[in-house]
Amino acid sequence: MNKLLEICKSIGILLLYILLPAILIEITKLQIIPYIVLAIIYTLIFKKEYLKIKEINKKTLITGFLCWITGLALMIITSAILEHFMKGLPQNEESIRDILSENKITMIITAIIFAPFLEETAFRLGFKKSIKNKYLYVIITSLLFGYIHVIGEKGIKLLFIIPYSIMGASFAIANVKTDNIYSSIIFHTLHNIISLLLVL
Repeated sequence: MNKLLEICKSIGILLLYILLPAILIEITKLQIIPYIVLAIIYTLIFKKEYLKIKEINKKTLITGFLCWITGLALMIITSAILEHFMKGLPQNEESIRDILSENKITMIITAIIFAPFLEETAFRLGFKKSIKNKYLYVIITSLLFGYIHVIGEKGIKLLFIIPYSIMGASFAIANVKTDNIYSSIIFHTLHNIISLLLVL
């Protein structure tokens, strides 16, 4: 019964990430406030995990960096292969470019501050207690992470799940190795900063 409760909690935390901002944006027409609300909710749920900021050390940073740089290299390779054969970018990339051209400040704040924090919470912390097997944890959370980033794709373009899942796996492995969410939040933030700079 406890296991079922943990699984339901994990799904609920993920659904909060997917639905709450979309609903609040639709109701309020505000872009940033819904992410602040979700960040507050997640902080209340995972206060103990966020207090591990005091435990960030050299090992946490080196492990996070090595996982991220490996994931980044594999992501670049798989993305380049897919883009070559599909003659185009994934819809997620195109959406980011569109939003950047319309509202740079909102996109930058969302991508750099909120996305890493909220995604690492939804995918990594959200499933930490419900998936005890570390291999299953990495596989499931990275596939979910990948799928969220290709949710609007159709047909063969769904293969873009591969590079996104690779990056998700690198963040999940960092979290498993360090037991500190900041090993993935920090490098997810760095990843998004570099991605935005390249697009800009």
